[in-house]
Amino acid sequence: MSDERSFKIRLFLLTVLLALTSCSFVEFRPRHKVKDDDWNTRFLVNCPMPRTDSVRWVEEDRRYLRFTVSDKDKGGCSTDKTARHSAPYWERAELKQVGTLKANKTYTIDMTLRLVEGFGGDREAFFQVHAYDKQCKQAYPPVMIGFDSVFTDTAVLALRSLQSNKRHNIYRSDMPIEELLGEWVDLKLILDTTDDEGNVTMVVDGEELFSNIPFWVEYCGVLHLKFGLYRPGDLSGNVRSIVDFDAINVN
Repeated sequence: MSDERSFKIRLFLLTVLLALTSCSFVEFRPRHKVKDDDWNTRFLVNCPMPRTDSVRWVEEDRRYLRFTVSDKDKGGCSTDKTARHSAPYWERAELKQVGTLKANKTYTIDMTLRLVEGFGGDREAFFQVHAYDKQCKQAYPPVMIGFDSVFTDTAVLALRSLQSNKRHNIYRSDMPIEELLGEWVDLKLILDTTDDEGNVTMVVDGEELFSNIPFWVEYCGVLHLKFGLYRPGDLSGNVRSIVDFDAINVN
């Protein structure tokens, strides 16, 4: 085989390899839109990610989205690098819904997720119903789903619901993080906004953990969904947390 032909073959193989590599990696930059075949709702990157691999697609027996947050992975939102709510900074890698949820309607939000590692600390959320808007910057998230370890030896699955005093009530389940790690679970939220005060019901693998929990929405707030990882920073250090998401549908 001539040197010229050999060079052309190597060049062709290198081009194919680079093409395949670029197809397997997507950098999640601000305004990048995200959707999969088994989702009926689009999401976008609304703040810069701490690392290029904080969010990535993974394909095994299924295609899913993986979020990773390590110690000192400060979020890219404007409020993440400042001290607030008893934390020196906030660590974040999450996506925001494209569009909003309408008022005076009941929604069923289904997702499949797997908690891979971490989630041992306090106030670590992986899903939020938020209400922040450019015209309503004072709006806090009416619903937050995550883990809490304040009154228990281990972190347990918990729901936080916003009240009119702008504080969250905390509802703790008896489901510890050790029971969930490494397992795919189906999580369903039934979000009712038909009354002045909304309420939410949460079901995990068919088991109703919380029923008709009331929440309050800022008068100017616009409801939308966010998912990924969001937690307070800790100067003593946080463990790495990883969560996988698949099949997110809003009806």
